[in-house]
Amino acid sequence: MKTSRELLRSSRRWATTLAAVCVTHSIAQAGVFYDESVSGDLSGLFSAPLQGGNLSIGNNTISGSSISTDRDYITFTIPAGQAVTSMTLSSFVSADDVIFVALTAGNTSINPATANSNLGSMLGYGHPGVPHLGTDILDNLAAGAGAAGFSAPLTPGDYTLWIQQTQAQNVAYSFDLTAVPEPADAAWAVAALLAGTAAYRHHQRRNANGKV
Repeated sequence: MKTSRELLRSSRRWATTLAAVCVTHSIAQAGVFYDESVSGDLSGLFSAPLQGGNLSIGNNTISGSSISTDRDYITFTIPAGQAVTSMTLSSFVSADDVIFVALTAGNTSINPATANSNLGSMLGYGHPGVPHLGTDILDNLAAGAGAAGFSAPLTPGDYTLWIQQTQAQNVAYSFDLTAVPEPADAAWAVAALLAGTAAYRHHQRRNANGKV
């Protein structure tokens, strides 16, 4: 028969594994956040981006297309208790090699007419494309010269993306924003599972000894 210490260690292992499985399962439930081919064209107004709403735990896919002066603006919200750890360029189809992407804090973007003289109003920007397929571009955006800069992960709040192909070749793109529970919430979940499992084991031992 296992000792109480061995049971507790076993409970901890099971609780930690269960917590990891729960988070992994949530991330596996990736979904479409916005798809232009299904839901219509994204907003072309920097002052009134499409308001996408809250991200869900997992990969939130934004898909669209842009050509020349067609600008795509979309705002996403990271709810309390979550963080965005990556923004992966998951698809890029074009005769051109890159597309322009900018990230701002809040639910509006920057005026493109004054962008070059107001780079500090953006958190970051960059020109991801074919070389970045399948990779996280948050660091690339944060390194945009003159931008305010930021450090991943992105914390709760509103953020707006400006996506644009400035050349005559159409670009079809998809980005995956990966949202996860913030570390504090993940630690709380593990602690709660540990406490619940320990209480259950304790109850089992009391029943085995004839106690209620």
